[in-house]
Amino acid sequence: LILIFKFIPQLKGRFSSALQTFINDSDNGDASAIERRFFRITAIDLFKNHPIFGVGVYGFAHRLIELNYSNIIYSHSNILELLSTLGIVGFVLYYSQYLKIIIKSLNNKNNLSFFISIFIFFLFIFEYVFISYYILMVQIVLLLFYKMAFIDKLNVQQKNN
Repeated sequence: LILIFKFIPQLKGRFSSALQTFINDSDNGDASAIERRFFRITAIDLFKNHPIFGVGVYGFAHRLIELNYSNIIYSHSNILELLSTLGIVGFVLYYSQYLKIIIKSLNNKNNLSFFISIFIFFLFIFEYVFISYYILMVQIVLLLFYKMAFIDKLNVQQKNN
């Protein structure tokens, strides 16, 4: 993250503004940060009313339509998008894959596995302020990390036999 902010300083300001709006629950940000705050509140309300299964895929966007909101889009938070649209069930199913990758990687006890675990951990943290489950590249990276954690463990087991 530090390297990203060093080479793309505009991203640091935008990320900082978004994070401050989420954390402080304030309207003292740019228009985009204020909009993300509205999205967060809307997603939380949807989750409170539909905690188990959510309102369904694209349900967040449908709620914005019901509110006659002009910018029909996703919630800008992977965590809140999953909770509001798929409920606790969808949230647990989706993030259980992250947990599996971390556990398998840490069991492998090598530098690459440690890096994978750290990456997944920080990905989860950052997903509070951006959405990733719609992004194919993120899903491909997660699949590769899952396979790498699994394959490395199989290689260790084969060497021991």
